[in-house]
Amino acid sequence: MLNKLEIVDGMKFDRDHISPFFMTNQKNLKCEVNNPLILIPEKKISNLNVVVRVHELALKRQRCVVIVAEEVESDALATLILNKLLARIKASEKIPNGAE
Repeated sequence: MLNKLEIVDGMKFDRDHISPFFMTNQKNLKCEVNNPLILIPEKKISNLNVVVRVHELALKRQRCVVIVAEEVESDALATLILNKLLARIKASEKIPNGAE
């Protein structure tokens, strides 16, 4: 049996982003943020109001948002992408289970 230990600075997820629009480092294909607001919902995000409220709070506090969710439905995802493209938020992310 072989044991392996990997030490990371911050958090590392074993799955990809929901959309390439959320990558902040295009060269390394990563989403790197400092001091983000983190939303971890109990279930999938299907309500646009949740996304809007989180973005309003992020704008008010001038911080980026990281969303860790199993699923984001199409309308909510479209709102996230639009806000990212319009530079209203720095980063937003849907990362499925597998956090280390």
